[in-house]
Amino acid sequence: MHGIITNITDDAPQSLIARYARLWIIEESFRVQKHFLKVRPIFHYKPERIHAHIALCYMSFALLRHLQYRVYLTQKISHELILEALAEVQSSIFIHKKTKDLYRVLGDFSNTARKIYKTFDIQRLLNASIYFP
Repeated sequence: MHGIITNITDDAPQSLIARYARLWIIEESFRVQKHFLKVRPIFHYKPERIHAHIALCYMSFALLRHLQYRVYLTQKISHELILEALAEVQSSIFIHKKTKDLYRVLGDFSNTARKIYKTFDIQRLLNASIYFP
């Protein structure tokens, strides 16, 4: 037995049940914001800071969803694996002893990260390159 209490009177029961069934998307979105993006309530007193905080939280969530959508079209990788793979992409900065130039040398690169880069047509340099901070 399954029942729904609602104040919507001008919709068919099948439509209401379908609407209720999609609530998992909203609940999952809150979990993503709380656990993966680590969005937490922050107490601001100035209206411009409150608006900026909300805007930053929304932009990070929207970018993550867009990233997840684009990757999922071709690779079927979850947002957890996407964030984990991208967090592991690293490089080291070395200083040349004589010239004091900075060089960036790339670290290990997982297959998952390679697939994500390929989805967005991002070319990863394989050789050391001069680093401009």
